[in-house]
Amino acid sequence: RDTLFVKVDLLAEHRDGFLHNVFLDSHPDYQNHVAGRLVARFVPSSDWEVTASVELHNNRDGVQRFVSLSGDPFAPAFDFDGRTRIQGDIEALRISRAFDGVRLTAISSRRDWRLSLYEADFDYSPDPIVRGRFQLRQTQLAQEIRFEKATPGGEWDWRAGIFLARVSSSGDELFALPGFTKRITFDDREYNAAVFGQVTRRFGAALGGFAGLELRRRLRRGGREGLDQLVPVLGRIVVGFDADPLVPPVGPDIVDPLEHRFGPVAGARGRERDRRRRAAPRRARRVFGFDRKRQNAADHRRRRQTSLEFGARR
Repeated sequence: RDTLFVKVDLLAEHRDGFLHNVFLDSHPDYQNHVAGRLVARFVPSSDWEVTASVELHNNRDGVQRFVSLSGDPFAPAFDFDGRTRIQGDIEALRISRAFDGVRLTAISSRRDWRLSLYEADFDYSPDPIVRGRFQLRQTQLAQEIRFEKATPGGEWDWRAGIFLARVSSSGDELFALPGFTKRITFDDREYNAAVFGQVTRRFGAALGGFAGLELRRRLRRGGREGLDQLVPVLGRIVVGFDADPLVPPVGPDIVDPLEHRFGPVAGARGRERDRRRRAAPRRARRVFGFDRKRQNAADHRRRRQTSLEFGARR
């Protein structure tokens, strides 16, 4: 049988601008995008599965579509057109191993996003008053280790795991006025840790109930204010019933871009729900859920949030 699968995607896109800069007679908000993605999946046996992916994208755009509130929004008058340059890459490795009744999955990922250049006319007029120049970067490293039932779909299903992440953000923002410049720089770190678990009980083929618990903690270092901030433990409990049992909405927003197209990275649990919804037959579906959060915020004021959901889909 086949044990190695490889997939390659390439994307190139060009779009003309909507705006007409009447001062320079130009269309400054053009867009040029190039992206590529490589995915390799290795399945040496029914117990082992290894998937690796790499994504790259490069955007060479014009100015962003910010215009003055007065006059025709599609016909601004800038003394400078501006430009935007964005690059990014995402790498991920997923290793899954099935033992006796238990499947262990480890997901490692790295995401790097860079706004290497953004220049714009910030007074939105033909007069050379304010120009801005930004450079931003954000790098995210994430690791998830998950334990779950090796063969889901029975009367009882369960899942538990831990999630760790580090996000590094830096920036250099320059505002230039006649005879005066204002520069803002920052460099901060954010650390996230979470443990989560869930249990699903199915009552026949048409009804299921689930309950889940998530605890997470976040630490921020540096930032624009240059202060450290420790956000106390955030707890989340989710219970509910579903006429078409899916993965419950509990667990951290896992950075797992393996199933993702070009664009922002979404949580793995959301993509798993979407895959199951697309594979399931189209039928009426009713959902009842209860979600309660409790946290001590950084300002030490206790906050509670409770939400109730009921819906139907055909």
